[in-house]
Amino acid sequence: MRMMHTSSFFCVVACVLVATFPATTKCSERKAESRNSQTIRAYQAHKRLRREKGPMSILDPSALVYGSLGRDLLTKNSRKMAFSIASGEDASEDNRRPHEIDSQDLSAFHFNETESRIRRAKVQYLLARAQDLRTSHDNYTLLLGANEKDPDDIYEAVSGVGVVMFAQGRSGTSSLSETLRASTDLHFCNDIKESFEEHNMTTDSFEKCAEMARKKHQTGFYAHIKPFHVLRNYRWTVMHPGLHLQPVSVSTFFDTILKGRVDLFLAAFRDNQLERHVSSFELHLSHHSELKRTGRKSNRDVPVVETQAWKDLVDQRFMNANLIQIFEEDARRYVDATKMAVKSGIPKVIQLFFAQYVGHNLCHATEDLWSTIRRIAVRKRLDLGLQSHRGAPLPSIFRKEFRCRKIIEQTHTSHHRWSLDMRIGRAAAEAVRKQLSNTPYEWMLDLTVTTWPRGVHRPVPVQVKDVEYLNII
Repeated sequence: MRMMHTSSFFCVVACVLVATFPATTKCSERKAESRNSQTIRAYQAHKRLRREKGPMSILDPSALVYGSLGRDLLTKNSRKMAFSIASGEDASEDNRRPHEIDSQDLSAFHFNETESRIRRAKVQYLLARAQDLRTSHDNYTLLLGANEKDPDDIYEAVSGVGVVMFAQGRSGTSSLSETLRASTDLHFCNDIKESFEEHNMTTDSFEKCAEMARKKHQTGFYAHIKPFHVLRNYRWTVMHPGLHLQPVSVSTFFDTILKGRVDLFLAAFRDNQLERHVSSFELHLSHHSELKRTGRKSNRDVPVVETQAWKDLVDQRFMNANLIQIFEEDARRYVDATKMAVKSGIPKVIQLFFAQYVGHNLCHATEDLWSTIRRIAVRKRLDLGLQSHRGAPLPSIFRKEFRCRKIIEQTHTSHHRWSLDMRIGRAAAEAVRKQLSNTPYEWMLDLTVTTWPRGVHRPVPVQVKDVEYLNII
């Protein structure tokens, strides 16, 4: 009886072994086939990267990030995609089957399993040290975190974000600039918003701005540059010859700011150009006590609007001025500058329009710009991390929660509640109405309208193709 049980046991074991060996053999064959398929798929992914970026090292982490995703920053789904590339699973653009791959291509590719593991390990190492940054719009951007060997102050390696605002005066940019500085801790170049009214624009001057921002541990530097700061076609140079201010060409200007570490170019425009023109006139009046029409007045027998100084200024600005020609030249100069900014290679160019960043939209615009500045900072640190193969931590000033510190500037000189006749005088107002009536600019006579009306022909369109805008309607 015992012998029968023993023989039955051995029979069962023998059957199990016989059944197992073929299965093991088939499993090994499947694994080998899977490894071969992985190799081929990785080769296909590598060829796709080469088409997108050109020759590169297969172990270059930047190839994994930029070549496959086709964008500057890693997104929330980048972990899955990066691991897919590392393991060779993403071959959507090259769907050839394994038997269709030429063996000669594989030999030229010099890809083996050891290199595949090294490459996968590098990606896993980078992603293991990654952290998610929540922006103000709930977007996630992947960036590299710090490790034990990284310095606490990474400004030694990477500067902050350089921002240039390009806009005419009286475009509402003072309030936006001051609010942006107070809310995001940007540094005004030379501690003045429009410092290049008194300084020449050189690469060294912008680099000094970046260096000062770095020393103060600020998020970056900011400069408001007006068109006439570039051309120097204004009386300031005559009044202050000791400053030795030099005009530059538009192309030289953009070459200078690109070399001067400018990352973000903001091009602002005010649609109601007549309102901007009138506001500029009132600002000029405020600089001359004898022409002030409000506040404490000196003893005089003749009203301001009847003085010769007033009449001369009104004649120059309105009576003898071709307003339509002025408006169209300003619009063309704005469009040309915006296009040149894109062509010059500045990393980010954004168009802003007056109604998007004044009044109740001021804080919304500031928050949107802060989100852009943070994304630029992330990109710069991600670039550093990938180039050095070590983490580039994002400073705490970029990780803080956004709080809008609203500051309203330069509104006391403009009398927005007054009619056109009261602001520039009845005779000048009649001359302006005569010029603009029955033209596409007639709507500007209502100084309270801030945006170009729909259905009205625009002689000089100011929206530039392929340029970003604020996410504000």
